[in-house]
Amino acid sequence: MRPTILFALFSFTALAADALQAPLLSLDEYNQRRVREALDKIPDRELDFRPTPEVRSIRELLGHIIDGHYRLCAQAKEEPYPDPNKHEKAGLDKAGLQKALEDSVAYCQPVYRAASGSRALALGVYHTGQHYGNLVTCMRLRGILPPGATQTVEKQPAANPGMTTYYFGLLKRGPNWTAPPTPELERLQQDHLAHLRKMHELGRLVVAGPLTDGGEARGILVFRGTETLEATRALAEQDPAVKAGRLVVELHPWMVQKGVLP
Repeated sequence: MRPTILFALFSFTALAADALQAPLLSLDEYNQRRVREALDKIPDRELDFRPTPEVRSIRELLGHIIDGHYRLCAQAKEEPYPDPNKHEKAGLDKAGLQKALEDSVAYCQPVYRAASGSRALALGVYHTGQHYGNLVTCMRLRGILPPGATQTVEKQPAANPGMTTYYFGLLKRGPNWTAPPTPELERLQQDHLAHLRKMHELGRLVVAGPLTDGGEARGILVFRGTETLEATRALAEQDPAVKAGRLVVELHPWMVQKGVLP
């Protein structure tokens, strides 16, 4: 959306908010309740999950929601909030996020309920609702049922309780494959290896390594099966060598006996 259009939308929303303060307060209470319930359901070990390396982790996303409360309401109170990304960068654990969330909501309540706080309230509803949607996407990718969702969408157990699903991947020569090494290809190789390390750090990639027989297949990847095949493929395709067309990635669901792989 163009900045001028967005500004006009928020200006209109601010004017309308005076007449809609009660419904907006109800929406804000709904948003805060959903974020609180989502955080209650997300285990500590999942807080560093991010769908792709380019976006916020769950921990950072929750911190960003908290910072949004303070930014909007500090502006309405004409108080300083010197670090707009304070909580996003803080690395808070689950208990710390829960306390910070409650404190930020309490900080905003006097603003939202004052007649002069209508614009902050309207923007707060928009901002929190937008990022709660991001949070729900992360929960779905980790197999965590979001607040209010029906039980039927939760992941079903494997048909064989002794088996679990991984994704087996092959990296193959792509349409832009070239054999002779060049400085540009060396830089691309370093970016490729950095991407593999990042996927491992995110807990998505179990193991990876090259094939040395000089054939069409160049390497093997094994991903955890905690996300959908489509989400895993999207992450694998962020590999700079894949994006450049030097490699292509092929993924298959793979049933493995529990405990064999980490």
